[in-house]
Amino acid sequence: MSLHPVLRRHQRAVRNRLWLEALAIALPIVMACGVLGWRLFGLPAALVLALATAGLLALAAGRRAQSCGPSWLAARLDAASPRFEDSSDLLFQDSAALQGFAALQRRRLKRGSRSRRASTCAPTGRAAESSAPGWPPPW
Repeated sequence: MSLHPVLRRHQRAVRNRLWLEALAIALPIVMACGVLGWRLFGLPAALVLALATAGLLALAAGRRAQSCGPSWLAARLDAASPRFEDSSDLLFQDSAALQGFAALQRRRLKRGSRSRRASTCAPTGRAAESSAPGWPPPW
């Protein structure tokens, strides 16, 4: 499954944030293990204990970051926007492999995302009223 560059960028940002969170949590734990090992067993044991702790925590952080794959991203898109109608996983599949209703739904989602992008640039609400004659408003 290949991701659109924008989705790939967001997924990479999530993974980077997970790595930084894990680092912020793991650094005090590794330091505490190192200090405890140094006080109880000496410097060589402290280094071994700190490196073993750092390795285990890096393994856990890597597994957590890998859990944020395309299926996770599709679930997040479905939860964030009702317009996807639980079909955002179709955006991650090859369009040539899709047939029938799935291909139609994928085209509809792509078309909807393009029109939404265009509509976000158009002024709405107060911004649209500000270009109308009679500015500033009487209130």
